[in-house]
Amino acid sequence: MRSPSKRSIVRVLLLFGIGFLFVIGIIWRFYPNRNSPSYTGKIERRDYNFIVSPLDGTSLNARLDRIKHRIDKPGQVKLMKLFTSGTPPKEFQSALEKYGYRFPPGTEVVSHLGTAPSFYIRHYPEVLDSLEAEFQLEQRW
Repeated sequence: MRSPSKRSIVRVLLLFGIGFLFVIGIIWRFYPNRNSPSYTGKIERRDYNFIVSPLDGTSLNARLDRIKHRIDKPGQVKLMKLFTSGTPPKEFQSALEKYGYRFPPGTEVVSHLGTAPSFYIRHYPEVLDSLEAEFQLEQRW
């Protein structure tokens, strides 16, 4: 059996190095950068429908609805574990902070409980986009 030449070893190492740098570049590009200290743009306010989880129950339909909700909206399920639907705004903001979102001065979360429960978030556009994607938030128009 022939031992590998230095040239073939260098080629293999070079291929692994290029592959490694490619994977790191992809991860760097698509990794959510929530805690970026340099936000761009103006602070926006976006209104959202309140997060509603399927009703509790032991019937087959209720169980199937909960399973469907977990599959369709995993971010909302993740967030619902931290608070209940009657949560005051500061607790909702602290729940988002537990997931790594920061709220610098001028940004906030405010909820409106009443006939049509909703909340709004005042933050930078890239953070709002990230929140909408991660927690499947639906804007009110």
